[in-house]
Amino acid sequence: MSKVLVAFDGSESAVKAVNYAAEMVLKDPAIEVTILTVVNTLNLDLFEASLDVKDKFINSLVESGKSTLGKAKKIFDEKNIPVKTVIEKGDPSTVINLYVNKNAIDIIIMGTRGLTSLKGMVLGSVSQKLIHMTDRPVMLIK
Repeated sequence: MSKVLVAFDGSESAVKAVNYAAEMVLKDPAIEVTILTVVNTLNLDLFEASLDVKDKFINSLVESGKSTLGKAKKIFDEKNIPVKTVIEKGDPSTVINLYVNKNAIDIIIMGTRGLTSLKGMVLGSVSQKLIHMTDRPVMLIK
């Protein structure tokens, strides 16, 4: 059985990555897919705010992340394909890499560009950083 992780941020290319993974499972039902959404909390320490305000902001980000993750899960549900969904907090590329190592993931599938507009115009900053960080194959979908 192959274990596939789809990193999902809700972007157009991430939706294509989810669809690609779903098609993989239809061809080989032994493939196990996990969809991971990472709520980026990397820069929150830059804001001078109380812990209570930061916690409320993080909770808001997590709720938004759950909604984003639900869109990806719906693609699998509509095809009656089982899928595991996970939401984590932190630096996206670091969290993805840690999750992959901890869960013996065989391959990472993700979109080429995420939701950032200026950074990573050609290749998304998260995918670019992850490629250099991980020892696992990374499939980029555009």
